[in-house]
Amino acid sequence: MTGGYGGAYGAICYGGVCSPPVRGSSGVQMLTLIAKEPLWIGTGLIDDDLAFKVDGIQVVWTPIGGYWSLNFSLRGNQDLIEDWLENGLGRDITLYSPALVPIWEGAVNQVSGNIGAMSLGRGPLLDAPNRVRTIYSTVDTSVTPPAVGVREPTAWANDTDAQAKNGIVERVISVGGATATSAAQIRDTRLVDLAEPKSSETDNLGSSTETHVNVECLGYYHWFKAFVFNSTTTGLQSVDAKLQAVINADPNGIISTDFTNIATNATEVGAWENDDRKAASIIKGLVALGDAANNRYVLGVYRDRKVHYNAVPTTPKFQRTLADPGQWLELFGSGGQLDPWDVEPGEWTFYTDLFTGRSQSTVLRTDPRYLFVEQGTFDAPWSLVMQGGEVNRGDQLLAKLGLGGTTA
Repeated sequence: MTGGYGGAYGAICYGGVCSPPVRGSSGVQMLTLIAKEPLWIGTGLIDDDLAFKVDGIQVVWTPIGGYWSLNFSLRGNQDLIEDWLENGLGRDITLYSPALVPIWEGAVNQVSGNIGAMSLGRGPLLDAPNRVRTIYSTVDTSVTPPAVGVREPTAWANDTDAQAKNGIVERVISVGGATATSAAQIRDTRLVDLAEPKSSETDNLGSSTETHVNVECLGYYHWFKAFVFNSTTTGLQSVDAKLQAVINADPNGIISTDFTNIATNATEVGAWENDDRKAASIIKGLVALGDAANNRYVLGVYRDRKVHYNAVPTTPKFQRTLADPGQWLELFGSGGQLDPWDVEPGEWTFYTDLFTGRSQSTVLRTDPRYLFVEQGTFDAPWSLVMQGGEVNRGDQLLAKLGLGGTTA
């Protein structure tokens, strides 16, 4: 089930000047796109009128992740394209509403582009580990045949130059039977191979395209994939306490430690972690558990890189009238008109003229007039698609039983 803003309502307007005016609940609408230095370097401004140079912007929000992705294309001279190819990875990107409220924040993960007949690319940034260790099985050669023993880790090896430039990205490499010396050699060799983001070049002689660059950004939730989480704490702890412990382990200090928006969830889980699992994998598993009543929960990294964690609401936040020629998204009950960038994942939308005359249901998931926003995709300036998702209790129960869950 999908809903959307349809049609073109005027020119794309960003940054400061908009001519001609375009559709908006408060008149002229202008979005602002700003690029800054990577957060692990500083907060220096790169470009505060970036949106004037873009060819298009697409934003995706999801209930597990929050600010998920943002892609845009730039057209300009060769110097501009070369700058983004050489220095663009990791740049902090923020999209602002006309009221200068952040509606998406993240970092550049991959850049690709064309200069004449040459196609070039760099990244993905999160596929370039610069802190590596090896997990290996010891080999006992005093017996015949040699016996593979317990699993042992090497120490971490770091490329500090790459970390300063690209942030800390960790990877654990697993190998079979090895000695401590060979395991360390494997670790060091792979660190040299992988620490710098990959580059690609293709020269298609005889053809030429307009000079441009495509910039692919990921929300800061994805940086939970950049580090592993282990804990020597024993016993049980609540889900919300473990979530906070994982967030506090972020080696880059990217994710906010303001836990105001993390709901209390007393469901108990084991505190111990010793399998070098990525933080994102642990978070995904915790969210999949839901609560004691098996209610579904959602988690995202939003404005100021704060984590929001809460149960799926039981009342709608938005409403839509399918027959509305303006195709507005509105606040439920009040009818206050919203712009497409105001959509929030993990919320319910009620369709006022769908199955009219049907009695209201207290269980929203059983009523086809309610759409749970599993994903919102915004193509500037006015296109919005809301994709519906499932809300049930079975997935959370299965996750508690160790049989997997599908909600995360």
